Amino acid sequence: MSLRGWRSPVRILAMLCIAFVAAACGAVSPLIPSTGKSVPTQATHTPTTMVMAMTAPAEPAATSTADAGMGGMVMVTPSSGNIPMVKVSDQPLNNGMIKVDEVVSDGPGWVVIYTINTNGQPDEPVGHAPVKDGDNKNVMVQIDPSKVGGQLYAMLHLDRGAVCTFEFPGPDVPVMMGVQMIVGKFTITGPAASSTNDSTEPKLPQKTTQTPAIIVANQPIVNNEIILPEVISVGEEWVVIHKQNGDGSMGPMAGFAPVHDGVNKNVVVPLDPSLTSSVMYAMLHQNNAKKSFPDFPGRDGPVMVNGQMVAPTFEITTANNEDVVINLGDTPATVSYLVDGHQMSLYISLKDSPGKSNCTGDCLSVWHPLYATGRIIAGTGVLKDRLGVVLLPDGSRQVTYLGAPLYLYSKDEKPGDVNGQGLDGIWYLVTP
Repeated sequence: MSLRGWRSPVRILAMLCIAFVAAACGAVSPLIPSTGKSVPTQATHTPTTMVMAMTAPAEPAATSTADAGMGGMVMVTPSSGNIPMVKVSDQPLNNGMIKVDEVVSDGPGWVVIYTINTNGQPDEPVGHAPVKDGDNKNVMVQIDPSKVGGQLYAMLHLDRGAVCTFEFPGPDVPVMMGVQMIVGKFTITGPAASSTNDSTEPKLPQKTTQTPAIIVANQPIVNNEIILPEVISVGEEWVVIHKQNGDGSMGPMAGFAPVHDGVNKNVVVPLDPSLTSSVMYAMLHQNNAKKSFPDFPGRDGPVMVNGQMVAPTFEITTANNEDVVINLGDTPATVSYLVDGHQMSLYISLKDSPGKSNCTGDCLSVWHPLYATGRIIAGTGVLKDRLGVVLLPDGSRQVTYLGAPLYLYSKDEKPGDVNGQGLDGIWYLVTP
């Protein structure tokens, strides 16, 4: 990382190392790297933002990290009663420095300052400073003034690589408690705050104002795929499925799918069957790298809402795995319509909305959803790309045609029966 305003890099690195080692043995005066002078005491500001981990272990335990998956994120179980925390206040830049009011770290680490992209997510690191194990007060961080303005994040990272060298991407990954990063959000006040808001910058497309979210449902893995009933995204992003490790932490990436700005219904995510678990995480990731796959670890970091990642869990249930076939049948007037593999007529309801079944309660005793527990096979004359599935609240899958859920009518007793056609002005056969 290139930080402007630093003089001799070798001298400064040596000064930081000396200060860091000394800090491990006792308090030291914070140093401004460009001058080596003690920072003058500033007026106390009441912190306007404090985001901290709320998931502490029931009993103190040895520190454990699960870094095999999660793209380098690390879940930390505090070993010394130090619950990781970052507390920072709104402030002006002071000679290219910002002050982080307090950092509590469980072991040596780094506090890293990030810019915030147009989706409100951490983007580019613009400065960092070492922190010692335990409580660190008034941590001064040198940042690049040309890259900051408006709001920034202060995020806690581990120091697991070479001492006094910030290595990220690399071993010095962000600290997590469960699925929560340890961050504080603050605003640069004064003249520097307008540096990224120049009126000559191009206007970005208006994005959804809804809060990013993922709705999950317990379900079987069918055809090496799972379905997320709904994903709300701010801009073009990724939804990524992660395996859960044995200790409950987030494991390797098992599959991913792109999502678009706004509400995405019934998102199908292909999975690597070798990386599944009984419980899995569905996580929303940024798409800064604009590649054909998530750049993670890298530029496509997790989407955060109030310092917490959007990453609900769901259970994988047992699948029956019976294939369903969609064929064509003919009425006496030689009009073709959809039938199942047993030649029973299929219907749609005008009360359903695209990608959602509104048939519940007594309706289900008369109109039976066409379930998909295995492959969906398109028969002769049926276009495969028009067939799909919708995930029902109980985790089962209902076959759809052009997004409309398909049903069987309980009073159709044999192939060729079309007793439900036009019933109540709601139920109709499906013509391809």
